[in-house]
Amino acid sequence: ARETVVQARRAKVEEQRRMKAAQEAEDLARVKKEIDDEEQKRLNDIVAEKKRLEGIMKENAAEKVVREAKKLEQWEEDRKLMVEYAKKLEREEYERANAFKARTDKLQAMGQKFATEGAGAKAAEQEAVERKMIEEEYRRKIKADDDREERDIAAKKRQAMLMKRDNLALLNEKNKRKAKEQQETASFAAYSKRETERLLAEEAAKKEAKKNAIKKNRESLVDQVRLQRESAATVNMTEMERALNADRLDKLMASPDALTTILSELPTKASPTGKR
Repeated sequence: ARETVVQARRAKVEEQRRMKAAQEAEDLARVKKEIDDEEQKRLNDIVAEKKRLEGIMKENAAEKVVREAKKLEQWEEDRKLMVEYAKKLEREEYERANAFKARTDKLQAMGQKFATEGAGAKAAEQEAVERKMIEEEYRRKIKADDDREERDIAAKKRQAMLMKRDNLALLNEKNKRKAKEQQETASFAAYSKRETERLLAEEAAKKEAKKNAIKKNRESLVDQVRLQRESAATVNMTEMERALNADRLDKLMASPDALTTILSELPTKASPTGKR
């Protein structure tokens, strides 16, 4: 009868182990499918993003291309992390299943030992204690895995937010530099225009002043020639008179403007006294 009880208990434990292993295998398959689906979606997104980047690289500046390339690289890194995480889950699940099997085997061995050594009275109590320990450890493991997964997801979200913030900061800085360059270009163009207009105006004024000076000089020379011709026609001096009026003749040659005054004082045929 004792052997029958032990065998029944062993069969019950084995059945529970198989049921739990089947449930764990089902959970693992579901998690792997979700990860595979997410990985495939990420791969599709990466392919689509890569095609989009190829078009952008033909149109946009190198800075944007570098930023988009970094984003693609980050997405590829995330994909690798997800693959590694899936492998980690699979490995942990395998280790957990092996640990569970080891503990159930140990429990069965203990039951066999109790039955063999006449400790059947304590078998049920010991089995309950062992089962409780196994269940408690299993729950702790599940909770630790869930907490770790939540932390990983939160860390990835923070990383994505930081990357978005950095990209926006780069874009704002680029726009500021572009606006500043446009403003400096406009200011320099306006300054160049003003300077060009000023220099052209100064050059035109210099040309006009030079033209007026040449015209005035030409008119002065014409007046001198005319006055000299008039004086030659109206003044009749002897050598003695020329000697006496040498100073005035020098003034005449040095200052054509004084010609009129000097001519009015020199003697002529019409007015021997020199008064006209």
